[in-house]
Amino acid sequence: MVTLEIILIAIAISLDSFALMACKGAVKKKINISCLFAMSLLLGIWHSTVFVESNLIVGTINGTYLGFEPFAKILTLIIFLGLGTHMLCNAVNNKKIKERREDKTSIKGILLIAVITSFDAVTAGIALAFLRIDLSNTFIPVMLVNMLSTFLGTYTGYYFGYEYRSAAYAVSAEILLISGINVLIKYII
Repeated sequence: MVTLEIILIAIAISLDSFALMACKGAVKKKINISCLFAMSLLLGIWHSTVFVESNLIVGTINGTYLGFEPFAKILTLIIFLGLGTHMLCNAVNNKKIKERREDKTSIKGILLIAVITSFDAVTAGIALAFLRIDLSNTFIPVMLVNMLSTFLGTYTGYYFGYEYRSAAYAVSAEILLISGINVLIKYII
């Protein structure tokens, strides 16, 4: 996989943050820029850490099991198709949220968003490790993509409401499903 494909996967998994932050932005009375920057930085660092570290840990383990490689490629296909299907279900299942004004976002709320969005990052990092793709040099770009996604999601929600979360999930699903098809064509067939 080339760098562009890795960046596209980083964008796909960061769109989960976009969708959640659009919901948060929709209920804000006013956006505090410094608070949003701190929250974006925290989420960006967390997201990037779990993405890269899961890749490095599984990549180390994967290197010791040489006969595991054909099965690992099939697992990668399953992971990308599964993540894509999950995002597609999120896009289609456009539940109404109960909007109520929030003046502040608690640390507990930020940590909950970090944990919820980290599942996609961990599984994508593991999938790329199964293909023997080292993500150790992608920490900063992944962090910046997630920070931008957090910013854009918050402002999109603030100005337009939470309805654009479905579009974010749909774009994420498309990228992940295409990545799964790419794995099938490049590595399995």
